Amino acid sequence: MKRLVLFFAVLVLAFSACNMHKREDAIKISNDITNINDSLTVYGKMWTDELNIAVNTGDFTKLSGVRLQIERFIDGKIEYVGSIQDVGGSENFRKSELDILKFERDSILPRSAAFEYFNESTSDAAIQNAYNNLMHATKSEVVRMENVYKLGDEYAEKNDFPKPLQK
Repeated sequence: MKRLVLFFAVLVLAFSACNMHKREDAIKISNDITNINDSLTVYGKMWTDELNIAVNTGDFTKLSGVRLQIERFIDGKIEYVGSIQDVGGSENFRKSELDILKFERDSILPRSAAFEYFNESTSDAAIQNAYNNLMHATKSEVVRMENVYKLGDEYAEKNDFPKPLQK
């Protein structure tokens, strides 16, 4: 009987250790994805600040440097998020993050790059048109980001850790 109790005690401890490890891995995935999105927000602000300067000065040359930084960041994070081993039901959360990163790369960045061809002679109408195109794409980006947040909250609940703070 003592052996049976000892066996179950060891089994419970092993199971608890596995669940704790799984929970820690789930928290890491959540934190990593949250940090990626926080960084995207910071990069977006950097680019927008440069755009404001460019529009006011007519010098659009610095926009490409910021865009290229963002592009490298996104490419690296697409590779990273694609390589994450799913834990605790992270599949949809991880895939939604890949979706937002690929959308940024394939839709937002090309629209941002359009401004790099402008100079002090570019008409206000051309700048406004490029800006409107970018804003149209960001509406779809917002929907995608809301989905990432929703799935992140569900993932946190499923794995019993606090929901990430959202911007």
